[in-house]
Amino acid sequence: MATESVQVTTRKRKTKAEKALEKANKPPINSLADIKTLNDIEFPFVIAHVKSQGAEDKKWLKDLAATTGLTDKNGKARRMSFIEIRKEFAIRYLPHLAPQAKEKKPTMYDLIDEI
Repeated sequence: MATESVQVTTRKRKTKAEKALEKANKPPINSLADIKTLNDIEFPFVIAHVKSQGAEDKKWLKDLAATTGLTDKNGKARRMSFIEIRKEFAIRYLPHLAPQAKEKKPTMYDLIDEI
């Protein structure tokens, strides 16, 4: 009976050092035109861009960061996360990259009402 060897390929996860090296080799983002995806937006760029825009935009970012009424899953008050700030930044300055709302499917009752 002949046995065949099967080669299994697994995807290697990147180590922290590999991720840090990759990030260090990435060219810096200097303008909105350099941003291709939502994940390219980093906090230092957000701060630098808003500072360069003027007083109205500085006030917008400060008001956004001071947003109250947010709660975590335990009902405890929390501050806005960077991911939420990045989303709002994209909505304001890069609407083509901002997350879009999905179209909702009609419910059973909506379909019955259409009859």
